[in-house]
Amino acid sequence: MPPRPDAPPGPAPLRGARAGGHGATRRRSPVAGVLLAAVALGGSLAACGAVRSDAPPPDQPAVTAPGDLPAPVASAPRVGAAAGTNWLTGTDVPAGRVLAVKVDNTASARPQAGLSKADVVYVEEVEGGVTRLLAVFQTEMPGEVGPVRSARTSDILILGRYSSPGFVFSGGNEGVVGELEAADLALVSFDTARDGFVRSPGRETPYDVMGSPGQLLARVPDAGVAVDVGFRFGPAPSGGRDVDSASYSWRAAEIGVAWSAEEDRWLLSMDGRASTAAEGGRLGADTVVFQQVEVVGSPYVDVTGARSPEVRPVGEGEVLVLRDGQAHAGRWSRPAPEDPTTYTTPAGEVLHLDAGRTWVVFTSAGTSPVLD
Repeated sequence: MPPRPDAPPGPAPLRGARAGGHGATRRRSPVAGVLLAAVALGGSLAACGAVRSDAPPPDQPAVTAPGDLPAPVASAPRVGAAAGTNWLTGTDVPAGRVLAVKVDNTASARPQAGLSKADVVYVEEVEGGVTRLLAVFQTEMPGEVGPVRSARTSDILILGRYSSPGFVFSGGNEGVVGELEAADLALVSFDTARDGFVRSPGRETPYDVMGSPGQLLARVPDAGVAVDVGFRFGPAPSGGRDVDSASYSWRAAEIGVAWSAEEDRWLLSMDGRASTAAEGGRLGADTVVFQQVEVVGSPYVDVTGARSPEVRPVGEGEVLVLRDGQAHAGRWSRPAPEDPTTYTTPAGEVLHLDAGRTWVVFTSAGTSPVLD
């Protein structure tokens, strides 16, 4: 998408998705400029408190590429630290077509459905200092996912490397929807067609829109298969710091992770409460990535007049990778939205993720999680 001023005159009010749109519109968007200027951590893993950004208000080892791949399978067994054929999980499970779903992350939306089956979950800041989730599915489709909420311009940048993924959302500023329609996304909107969506009688509006991923993916039969987004899986680097837990706070939200040696994964919490799945069990991840990015004000505002933050995971900056009960400092790089994101150690070597499920938490440049 073309460069936009951070605060153009007369921001568009939030009104909901434009009527008469298409349920599966795909166009290629122009490349956004490199926008990130991260603040260095000095290579240190010293714990520090999370602070708000002062931006306006809100050579790697070869990995075998999947060939002709079958449809998603019903499970995603781990293969330890070995790099498998699946770009998003590092497992031996063949990759499938990608469906990304925008999910609410406030107390009214919990427990969310389907997140336990996501290959990758991105955590991004939205208005009011709260967060929303962008859950990416391809090896396993849950029976239900949600609550499905509105899109933001951040989603276009986050998904810029994915190849024409299905993108599920409900509502959005008219200007945002216009940008979505110009992007390389196979749109699945609650506002244009209700196929694959239901309103849950046990949830209050607007936290009641739930989706059936299998039916939603059927609406976009040409949605792309998972591609190389930059993740590399393998042994952990040396020099990690033992960590029991980590937390990061926004103005009105907090995410916490705690290492469980018994379950061999990080257990998640939100706003001080254990994160559970509507389908049962505790939410967790094999790798948690805290990635410092620039957060600026987008051209759009919500119904209260608050400008929507735009998370920009393009450029380069500091990163903290949590895996196997340790934290590893490093750097990330992504020159342009269509490029993969690479993670490297301070020495410039590949910073491997652990095979399995990954949560990527976008934090403001210059801020880090608190480590215990």
